[in-house]
Amino acid sequence: MILESAVRKEVGAIWRLAWPVILGNVGFLLMGLVDTVMLGRLGEQALGAAAIGNILIFGLFVLPMGILAGLDPMVSQAYGAGNDAAIGRAVRRGVILALALSLPLVVIYADARWVLRLLGQPPELVPLASEYIHAFAFSVTISLVYQAYRHVFQSMGIVKPLMWIVLSANLVNFGANWVLIYGVPEWGIPAYGVTGAGWATTIARGFMFAALLVVMARGAYLLGPRLAAALEGRVRVRREMAGVAQLFRVGFPVGMQVSLEVWAFSLAGIMMGWLGTLPLAGHAVAINLVSLVFMVPMGVSVAAATRVGQSVGRGDAVGARRVAWTSLGLTAAIMTGATLLFALFPDALAGLYTTDAEVVAMVAILLPIAALFQLFDGSQVVGFGILRGAGDVRVAMWFNLVGYYALGLPIGYVLAFKLGFGAQGVWAALAIGLFAVTLMILWRLRTRLRGELRPLMPLR
Repeated sequence: MILESAVRKEVGAIWRLAWPVILGNVGFLLMGLVDTVMLGRLGEQALGAAAIGNILIFGLFVLPMGILAGLDPMVSQAYGAGNDAAIGRAVRRGVILALALSLPLVVIYADARWVLRLLGQPPELVPLASEYIHAFAFSVTISLVYQAYRHVFQSMGIVKPLMWIVLSANLVNFGANWVLIYGVPEWGIPAYGVTGAGWATTIARGFMFAALLVVMARGAYLLGPRLAAALEGRVRVRREMAGVAQLFRVGFPVGMQVSLEVWAFSLAGIMMGWLGTLPLAGHAVAINLVSLVFMVPMGVSVAAATRVGQSVGRGDAVGARRVAWTSLGLTAAIMTGATLLFALFPDALAGLYTTDAEVVAMVAILLPIAALFQLFDGSQVVGFGILRGAGDVRVAMWFNLVGYYALGLPIGYVLAFKLGFGAQGVWAALAIGLFAVTLMILWRLRTRLRGELRPLMPLR
């Protein structure tokens, strides 16, 4: 009875942290969906240019964004240990690292024509896509600084302000899109089309950063002792650079782990494009549905990383293990529901996106395959969160490298193009890759949680 009560309390604690993160992640997805729908009114070329632009933007942005996730174990463990000075140093050095990581992206985004040509993109779309990317260049730095603070906040268990910021930014994004994409002649504002969508994204990101500053100023989240600890004494350049390098060493494997998974799904999308327009359209709808459901275990993953890290920081190994297995059990229950949904109602779900009978039929073929890997997909992302909270960040990226690049993608190519399974072959390979990654993660968790859970050395 005592154990059951502890597990019930843990489920409640995990969910209180997870649901605002889930809504915030859905908010990010909605911003992209609104952009797509509004640009769709301008025709195929506008949609194509924005799609190409977003592939390059996110394909490069995901690595530094993942590197900043190295703040998760540092801050959560320091918070659990009550080490305000370490949290303060993490804040300062996280911002420094975000600024450094933004520099190469700003250079590339400022004029991406050469990159787009190198990637063999359609020549008629390159100028328009480059203008779209150029507009985003102005928000790269503040976006990465926002990401740094987001990880600090989440690791301290502060998640609701971030949720409200993202949801509010959707309204800003919609309004800016309407004005800048279509123009407002009575106000003297011309229609900027795709370029206007890029500037709308930059405006929304600027709003998020400004809102974060307001939250920090009005709340006591990073003020008081933590901010004092971040600013106290004379800053020694050599010591600061050593601290930033330490944070980078923790964050880089996390960034590679996240990037390898994202890039694998992007490559799967490219293979679908080789199969033709219809498979690609079906893939786009199906992957959007999968991504929407994926936001739930991703939220649980953030909660698990936070609570495991805080438990490790307090020296509560029993509590850390309870968080780990409870979060995996909760995820299994949730993703079982997603499995049933995809398996039983594929046509109805596809009909929410399109009335094209051929596309609906293609989605209906892919979603039952997606149903097979929902449990694995949820388990692996939560498992990565648990390991990250425990400070075990170096091994996970190798799991993704083996699961997706040694197994999944090569098998997908053979199934799709050599054995004639087409789109089903690509998606079957994604299931195989996720299954392999999940097995490796569960093995690592079992091994890691049996041993001694020592906190990472705090930022010096």
